[in-house]
Amino acid sequence: MRPTLYTFLCLLLFSFSQAQFSRKSLDNQWDRMLLVSKYEGINTSGFEAVYYKNNNLWWNDWFTPWSIGLQSTRIRNDKFEESEYLSADLGYITLGITGFKNLTEKLYINIDLGVNIGFENLIDFNSTPKDRFIIGLSSSQGILYIPNTNSGFVFKAGIYEEVLTSKLYTYDVGVKFGAGFVF
Repeated sequence: MRPTLYTFLCLLLFSFSQAQFSRKSLDNQWDRMLLVSKYEGINTSGFEAVYYKNNNLWWNDWFTPWSIGLQSTRIRNDKFEESEYLSADLGYITLGITGFKNLTEKLYINIDLGVNIGFENLIDFNSTPKDRFIIGLSSSQGILYIPNTNSGFVFKAGIYEEVLTSKLYTYDVGVKFGAGFVF
């Protein structure tokens, strides 16, 4: 059984290495991208800043840069009414990988997958603060405009989903609109 597993893993690695050295890696002229987004979900709203690094990796027709993001979240008031907490501050970093697939020369389908790591500072009705470590998973899908140059403005619209170990909410879904630039 082990030789079959090793053979499968070798074939998988070989197919990944073949996909990432496609000639399409020459089509993306930008090296870095910064995208700032406003999001509105059923449980939260806030802002997110994401940094993308062009690593010239391709998986079949998908361009896959790495990403790191910082997020500032405001939790909706109705979530506090259902809980034992008076207020909360929530912030986390997202480490992930992104996929871009061409629709046209400058328009892309975008899928982000990430792991959220951060802290929430909860204050209960007795004004006692409680700091908690949170972890979660996030994804977003959208349409992204990227110019064909090594610098220029970028625009994004899409939806997002996340699952967290927060005391106030465990999931969120919503819309996201962003703008940024490539450099």
